[in-house]
Amino acid sequence: MPRRLACLLLDANVIIETFRLGLWPLLVGRCDVYVPRTVLEESLYYIGDDGRHYAIDLLPDITAGRVSLVDASLTDIQRFLEQFDQGYLEGLDPGETEALTFLFAQESITWLICSADAIVFRILGNAVRSEQGISLEEVFTSIGLGRHLKYPFNELFKRKYTQQGFEEGLRNQGFRRRS
Repeated sequence: MPRRLACLLLDANVIIETFRLGLWPLLVGRCDVYVPRTVLEESLYYIGDDGRHYAIDLLPDITAGRVSLVDASLTDIQRFLEQFDQGYLEGLDPGETEALTFLFAQESITWLICSADAIVFRILGNAVRSEQGISLEEVFTSIGLGRHLKYPFNELFKRKYTQQGFEEGLRNQGFRRRS
């Protein structure tokens, strides 16, 4: 039975792929979607199967309340980034950084982040918060859209990099200090 996903935080690559697949209206209709402001600025267009660029405009969904914007302060982002060694810092882009900063600041573990970037899942695995990461394929399955997606949007990708992050944590890599 499909369920509604609450507190679903999206990364830019997931927004772009969902638009490319034509499933954005169904996603926002079946999930409580949150987008960091930086991710909004990174989600400008997708490339269709015909090779053309198509604009992505999230403002109508934000105005209608189907998508909520979230922000992390510069101070919180700086504190978040100070936790990581150079290897992790090099893998983070601004959208992922703001999304993860916001996620880690939430007291409730019901928040989920959906991404197709290895560093997101590595950080979650390293921080022993793997239950907060979800692939786009898992989101679609949960809400009754049951799509098998290609790497890096599938569960196999998420599991691989979550495990890698967990193993890095065991070797004291990734985080400079534990919170």
